[in-house]
Amino acid sequence: MNKLATTDYPIHDLPAQRWSPRAFADRSVAPVTLGALVFTGSWDAPAELG
Repeated sequence: MNKLATTDYPIHDLPAQRWSPRAFADRSVAPVTLGALVFTGSWDAPAELG
């Protein structure tokens, strides 16, 4: 299947092409949950530790 994901903001074609009907729910994510996810991602170590 070659279906592009519908997004609210422009994204690169590669992730847009990874659309999966099993990966998404038909309900939105609570703002507090989304904020926690983004904040936790900021704790990740930088890729260029050397």
